[in-house]
Amino acid sequence: MKKSQKPIGGSRVPTRRAIPTDLPPTGFVRLPTVLAFIPVSKTTWWLGIKEGRFPAGVRLGRNLTAWRAEDIRALIDRLSQPGGEE
Repeated sequence: MKKSQKPIGGSRVPTRRAIPTDLPPTGFVRLPTVLAFIPVSKTTWWLGIKEGRFPAGVRLGRNLTAWRAEDIRALIDRLSQPGGEE
């Protein structure tokens, strides 16, 4: 390839972020991390929020929603109990 030519599709290669294997004790987590611990689809997750079964997220920006790690831990504990939902 000549120096003046650019690669097809641009030079940026999308990268995938690694999903943590453990939930932090505090702070915020994004949806892919939440779904790594709560095995439901995105659609089921958002419906569960609307129905009040799952905790609502915190809007950190116009296109950025995250969940408190403490809320996700509480949900995991609740779902782990006998008779827990889904």
